[in-house]
Amino acid sequence: MSPLIFVLGMKYLSKLLMKVGTKEDFKFHERCGKPRLNHLCFADDVILFCHGDYVSIYRMLQGLKLFSNTSGLQPSDTKSSIYCCQMNEHEVNRVAAVSGFSKSSLPFKYLGIPVCARQIPASECLAEANGLGLVAWDEICRPKKAGGLGFRRVQEWNEAAIGKYVWAVETKQDSLWIKWVHVVYLEQKKWKEYEAPTTSSWYWK
Repeated sequence: MSPLIFVLGMKYLSKLLMKVGTKEDFKFHERCGKPRLNHLCFADDVILFCHGDYVSIYRMLQGLKLFSNTSGLQPSDTKSSIYCCQMNEHEVNRVAAVSGFSKSSLPFKYLGIPVCARQIPASECLAEANGLGLVAWDEICRPKKAGGLGFRRVQEWNEAAIGKYVWAVETKQDSLWIKWVHVVYLEQKKWKEYEAPTTSSWYWK
């Protein structure tokens, strides 16, 4: 019952934040205005985002406060941070004071992936291991019947996974990410005729 109750609580939080997005003085992040997106939830992690003006941020904090007062669930001060981009220091300090959260700088890592407002340099994506691996991949990627361990070949598996995403975009599957891609990038263009602009992010190219 506990996971189900938690999911219901997150659903309530999501409804509150969607309501915040209907306020006349609320401004969405520049890449999230058309889909009217101001939050993402994954398990017990929540990311809130909006335009970098004090009123919009305060509206988000009001929604979070209402959720806490109603549900009894409080965000962890030690695990919660504020990330601001292209805001003057006075406004950043003002937001930090009213929220009670600490200020942090981009990039930060989420599920092991660096998140930032600019192109991620290769230096931030390097693995910790150095040198050649000590595993004979050609051997262990063979089927078990052929004397291997049945491991998947990562590059081939990744290409197949990307192909699956392409098909999802092409067929407009019911997914938040797919909807966002069509609004921000494709803009009603057909996938087969689409060419990524030079200003697109590296992952989209």
